[in-house]
Amino acid sequence: MRRKFETTLLLGKICMSAIHLNKQEDVTVYLCYHGNTNCINVTVEEKRSEVYKRREFSHNEQGLRQMLEDIKKMVAVAKE
Repeated sequence: MRRKFETTLLLGKICMSAIHLNKQEDVTVYLCYHGNTNCINVTVEEKRSEVYKRREFSHNEQGLRQMLEDIKKMVAVAKE
């Protein structure tokens, strides 16, 4: 039960970070969560060119953490 809560928390943080990134000028973020496969897909475009794409299953906690860190880094760079 605790692991499910942690996964849900990570997915929420990824979604919120993707929303912040999407608010940056010339950046478009596509985020899709497939409920039947428990897979999250994130694609980031800058000026209509794909700059990041990653897909992780929700049971891969390490992969989700890395995805979150990647998005946070992109938010930080976009704000500079």
